[in-house]
Amino acid sequence: MAKAGRLHARLLAWGGASPRAAVAAFATAALLESLFVPFVIDALLLALVLGGAPLWRCVAAGAAASLLGTMAWYGVGVWLGPDAVPTVAAWLHVSPDLQAQAADAWRSYWFGALILASLTAVPDPLAAATAGASQVPFLGAVAALAIGHALRFALIGAIVWVGWRLVGAASPLWRRRLRWAALWVGLLAGVLLAAIGWALA
Repeated sequence: MAKAGRLHARLLAWGGASPRAAVAAFATAALLESLFVPFVIDALLLALVLGGAPLWRCVAAGAAASLLGTMAWYGVGVWLGPDAVPTVAAWLHVSPDLQAQAADAWRSYWFGALILASLTAVPDPLAAATAGASQVPFLGAVAALAIGHALRFALIGAIVWVGWRLVGAASPLWRRRLRWAALWVGLLAGVLLAAIGWALA
């Protein structure tokens, strides 16, 4: 947790150097989150914006970086091959009948499922890996995941914009305190989500 805290702090310090550095810092955090590093990027984005980062440039860069990381999971699925999905399902003690029903639903609705999975960080890599393993067409997977990521990051941007407007009139001291509070909320929430994920695995 201490190492994760230092990483968050370095990203925040790096992002405060210039608008370009802030965009790069947020894109890096979004990429790491898509690779299952425990980040809550909403809080990090608020911390960066309170420090003067360009909100919508960060949002666009973050969406692109997150999509790139998610497509890496698609590649992992392709590498594992079609046998990976039934193997994992058997390991989770999913009955053959339920596996067959899920496979039929996936073949019919994979495009919408990938969009929905992209709206949150946790199922996103799993859905992308499943798409790769089940041989979903590459361009179709990219399109669905891109739509989902665009929607997710637009929503994050809107929430952060509201938060920024609410605290924009605060004194520099309070803005600095809120930046660090947002940073630590993001860190603790990310570690908590990671712990829950490991406990459920």
